[in-house]
Amino acid sequence: MKQQVRAVLFAVILGLSGWSGAANAALIFSDVSMTSNSVTFTVNGDMSGYTIPSIIPNTFEILYTGDIWAGVTGYTANTWSNTVFDGMTIQSSGNTGDYDYSGPNRPYTWTQYTTDLAAGIATSRQVTVTFGDAYLNPDFTAGEMVFIWGTEGYAHTELGRWDGSQPVPEPATVVLLGSGLAGLAFIRRKGSRK
Repeated sequence: MKQQVRAVLFAVILGLSGWSGAANAALIFSDVSMTSNSVTFTVNGDMSGYTIPSIIPNTFEILYTGDIWAGVTGYTANTWSNTVFDGMTIQSSGNTGDYDYSGPNRPYTWTQYTTDLAAGIATSRQVTVTFGDAYLNPDFTAGEMVFIWGTEGYAHTELGRWDGSQPVPEPATVVLLGSGLAGLAFIRRKGSRK
């Protein structure tokens, strides 16, 4: 009985810590906030396990959907407070705008690094990107920021999304936590029958 309880508690602890036994192949974007002319976020994790885009693998972009974009046209240069990845150097700060790739407007913010991002690691990187116009709507009602590797409109890999809510735990972590709690309930119920 004690071994069963220990095993279940171990599973619950692993679930709460976010460890799922899967490969560490994820960037977690958290503490996302914005003003009309800036985006701030914290990023943790690494780029291992993501598909390397076949075109421009040294580019990091943020795409804006819904009414997060305030509808301003044109584009202006970016200023980055920090690099997104540890020890990597920004080659171009890029810009923010609403470039049309052959369809509806696709609002974006981008930057390029001097090297491919495949070996990128982010250790609690707090980043603010500021642009020269009031492109964003902090009072948006429905929309997302999509963080991507590569160039939207061409080859790219999605790294994460934010819609104004906090990050959602990985599905494997939720299953592990749920299994642990169900196991505790089962053991408690079984013990009360004696």
